[in-house]
Amino acid sequence: MAYLLRTGSLEGYLELMEELGADSGFLLRQAGLKRKIFDNPDTRIPFQTANQLLENSAHHTGNTQIGLLMAFRRSGHVLGLFGILCRHSPDVATAINQAIRNIDLHNQMEHWELKNQGSDVILIRHIKDYRINRMAQMDDMALGDVARFLQSISEGSIKLKRVYLTHSAPTNAQIYNHYFKTEVLFNQDFNGVSFDQSHLSTKLHSQDRDIQKHLEYYIQSMKRELNDDIEEQTRHLIEQTLTSSDCNIEEISQLLAMHKRTLQKKLNSRGTSFSVILDQVRWGKAQQILSNSNMPISKLASLLGYSELSAFSRAFKEEFGISPRQWRKNLQ
Repeated sequence: MAYLLRTGSLEGYLELMEELGADSGFLLRQAGLKRKIFDNPDTRIPFQTANQLLENSAHHTGNTQIGLLMAFRRSGHVLGLFGILCRHSPDVATAINQAIRNIDLHNQMEHWELKNQGSDVILIRHIKDYRINRMAQMDDMALGDVARFLQSISEGSIKLKRVYLTHSAPTNAQIYNHYFKTEVLFNQDFNGVSFDQSHLSTKLHSQDRDIQKHLEYYIQSMKRELNDDIEEQTRHLIEQTLTSSDCNIEEISQLLAMHKRTLQKKLNSRGTSFSVILDQVRWGKAQQILSNSNMPISKLASLLGYSELSAFSRAFKEEFGISPRQWRKNLQ
């Protein structure tokens, strides 16, 4: 399946790019994103797309601490609605367990584990798909967000003992010690943070049982809706694979861990089908490219999976009533 995350995860990105003198518009287009995704922090985009945006931005700016800077230049409240739920928990342990249970509302790619180690506890970050090669910026940002989250719910009383990162140490590793205010270990077997186990029983001053009860109910409704949205998951996978040979119902259903007949049945129950969604994505992509670039129409046809230009032009005319060449001419 395509793992999604909230664009609230990218809070501060545009401001940081401006500060570094980078062209955020170019970097967003390179990742296939639009600036309007920042209008609503609950907009969901593919995790892999967001990861690529951060990695490209680090390469483009020559700054390998993009993720770290984003995490520590914003509030500890980037988790959205379930972050509010955590802050209204009775104690730190409950807040952390709430975060572990509901992290998929913020980022479907990751899950967290709280593990005892003597007098300490380690909060370990796991990811669900290890096929992504580079993820240093996401790792830094996630651990930075966790550090800020722990500080936020405990009003600064939690002091980290160590930070563990799987990626290698950069040349200016001391910046990590500056931000995390503790020892940072690189080339580790996992990504995580540790702190004294006694902090788990710390009471939270903002506890409100009524607010917690209502938020829990609402969040469970959100989770059911998110997990059941097979149409949206299919659309995202088609968008990701549209220009490759993997864009077919057999491959997409395999990515969703179901038989193609099961996928088609689920989509039919929502009043749509794989071919309808594929056409929507394909024609949306065609309109976008015709409107915003001078790509030769023959190349566009190939990009969208047509072996012959005539077949693409005929299909386009059936859909829009005019040829793709006339469509572009009318816009100009």
